[in-house]
Amino acid sequence: MGRVIDARTHHDPARAPGLVRQAAQVAGSQKELAARIGVTPRYLQLLARGERDMSYPVQVVLEGVCQELAGDTGRRPTDE
Repeated sequence: MGRVIDARTHHDPARAPGLVRQAAQVAGSQKELAARIGVTPRYLQLLARGERDMSYPVQVVLEGVCQELAGDTGRRPTDE
């Protein structure tokens, strides 16, 4: 079993805009990212503008997509 992460200490909804931007770079567009992770493009737009709170499961999925951009170096995706 993989590493268990405590959402109470790692969940950071404020990171949503940066994570959406980075993950969309990996996927090619927000529309492609939405299809890839199983959410609507509208939901990603709301996250990117900070108009919707990001759930912890969505944060984990976006961080996983961002890891592809980081080359899976183990670094945490940043909020560029």
